[in-house]
Amino acid sequence: MRVSDRGVSGTADSPPVSAPRAFGIVLVLRVGAFGFAFLATALIGRIRGDAVLGQLGLLLALLEIVAGLSGHALDATLVRFAAQKISPDHDGSLPYFQRMLRIKVFVALVLAVCGALLARPLLAHVIASPAGRGVEPAGIMLAFMGAAALTLLGFVQAWYQAHQRMGHYAIIEFANTSVRLVF
Repeated sequence: MRVSDRGVSGTADSPPVSAPRAFGIVLVLRVGAFGFAFLATALIGRIRGDAVLGQLGLLLALLEIVAGLSGHALDATLVRFAAQKISPDHDGSLPYFQRMLRIKVFVALVLAVCGALLARPLLAHVIASPAGRGVEPAGIMLAFMGAAALTLLGFVQAWYQAHQRMGHYAIIEFANTSVRLVF
């Protein structure tokens, strides 16, 4: 990323965007995404009760942990190295994105398989409810699948970030929040 006196330089196919404007766009959409997540979670708790809200909290925490372990480091690495290969007259980042896409698809498949294999053990030994009711194995599998989806969405988000298209990056951030709630 090059910073000049006019702001952050764009790529060959995008105009320059000022750093404060890019930050503002991301901040506004991120606050909106987290506000949406908070309101949706509170609404679920109000409508379905404390027990369901607690179960939802456990599944969202599981999804966040798994997605965080599998995606953020890969995305940060991709943005760092790909951005170095992007200039106003040449975009040499394609090999980095192709390689990382293969890695991300592999990681997403591994997460889906781990969700299927670990659902019952996690339920029995970690998330077990004293009454025997609560989170189902399918919920744990969905949390892992949500983490896999977030890993793939993170790849798209990294592309926009490396190419300094912050509005699109922020929209994908909002989509990430929606995916968390849906799964």
